[in-house]
Amino acid sequence: MSDQTISIDGKSYNFEEIGERPRQMLALVQQANQAIQILTPLLEAARAGADATLSDARKLLPEPLPQEAEEVAEGEVVN
Repeated sequence: MSDQTISIDGKSYNFEEIGERPRQMLALVQQANQAIQILTPLLEAARAGADATLSDARKLLPEPLPQEAEEVAEGEVVN
């Protein structure tokens, strides 16, 4: 018997006693978490870039219409 253990939610489990399907599922969760760690900085950079571009675009817009004449067209960027 192996003394290899894994910890899930603060509880220890003997790895040898975990069935094949739960092992596969845990491996998928681990891969998903790794992908999230890789993608998070990329998403943050994309959000910062989009925010900066929107800020720059606002500076180039003409004067807005009077409040009562404003309408939001479908697909229009509104922040």
